[in-house]
Amino acid sequence: MTGSNALNRYGTAVAVGMVVLGVVVAAAGPAAARDPLADQTTADFQAECGTSLTKYRGRHHAPALAIDPNLVEYAKSRAQLISQSAGLSHGHRGLNGHYGETLFWTGSVAPELAPCSAAVDNWYRERAFYDPNNPAFSTETASFTQVVWRDTTAVGCARAGGMGAQFYETYIVCAYAPPGNIAGSFTENVLAD
Repeated sequence: MTGSNALNRYGTAVAVGMVVLGVVVAAAGPAAARDPLADQTTADFQAECGTSLTKYRGRHHAPALAIDPNLVEYAKSRAQLISQSAGLSHGHRGLNGHYGETLFWTGSVAPELAPCSAAVDNWYRERAFYDPNNPAFSTETASFTQVVWRDTTAVGCARAGGMGAQFYETYIVCAYAPPGNIAGSFTENVLAD
């Protein structure tokens, strides 16, 4: 049994096609309740993130993103911080306003880490809720729109994972620069597929 949850830049949880295991998003989240899970970011993980993001960006006529080492380090720090709280209850609190961010969490009884493609696929599924005839911000689609945002040029992704309180957990964070989801800029940045 697995649970999966994605959290868009503005703090809304989006469960997609799986059983969610007790993930709660709180308005004023709790203080850190545990030590951070181990950094599980590897070169192969980064390459997979780049490939997955490029696949979906290409569908919307957005260029491939450069992997930025500074954004990778920032995403690592965010993954460590977010993994101190249950599920995605930490949300985007403390996010540097110069970056966009997409978050993913999954828990499993099996001792395995989720691949980056699972997170990117999850974020892209929000496409089903995006209305190109009303190109504007929505909490239901903010992860999708950040992934395909044309003016974003760089990304850094990180993964933290290990045994949590009840499950083997994986947290995936991608940080983007410049950030997407800018009011008034959706028409030219979220292009039709």
